[in-house]
Amino acid sequence: MAGGAGAVGQCQDDLDRLNASERVLELEVALIEQHKLTLPPATYPWDRGDRRQEVRRRTGYMDGLRVARNRLKLRRFLTFGLWRN
Repeated sequence: MAGGAGAVGQCQDDLDRLNASERVLELEVALIEQHKLTLPPATYPWDRGDRRQEVRRRTGYMDGLRVARNRLKLRRFLTFGLWRN
């Protein structure tokens, strides 16, 4: 997954970690799309196709995070909030 270890490392539980990861990915998408920045570890500027591919990749990661978050919320609901790891 993409960067953001500092924000993710300060989280209290899995739900916080998923939310922090999603925020980092949203920021990366904004940097790539709106500001046309090339993110590390790439050493050359991305063209339009590369940027589109990177945005698609990060959007896919965000979709996976949303699914994981919804599963976690469902587990917590079904266990009356006892599922907290």
